[in-house]
Amino acid sequence: MTQKVTKLVDDFSFEESGYERGNEYWKAETLYDYVKKNKLKPFKLPLSGLDLGKAYKPFDNYNLDSIIYQIKRVNGCNIEIPIILDNIGQIADGLHRVVKAISMDKEYIMAYRLLDMPTPDEVTDGESNE
Repeated sequence: MTQKVTKLVDDFSFEESGYERGNEYWKAETLYDYVKKNKLKPFKLPLSGLDLGKAYKPFDNYNLDSIIYQIKRVNGCNIEIPIILDNIGQIADGLHRVVKAISMDKEYIMAYRLLDMPTPDEVTDGESNE
């Protein structure tokens, strides 16, 4: 008998993406709406200039299912869509695109830089994660 492999990513939707900083959370859609409203122009961001160290922990849950899920998201993303940097220079949307661009030996990725943040979609009473 062959074991059925569960699909971990089926048409991952934009609506499921978001950015959490401290006790604030923004939907990816909110960030892109803000970019459009403020008519921001994308620029070429050198990938070598990004600090991808301790600030980004997409694999906090080190199990095989979560790693497969993240790999499938990286493989399925479109690096032609500019990423968004928040007002302090962190990746607010687009980490999977950055990983894919690096894995493809790209030197740059297009990016928007927010000078301030839109109103968060959610604010929790919990401790800050910053």
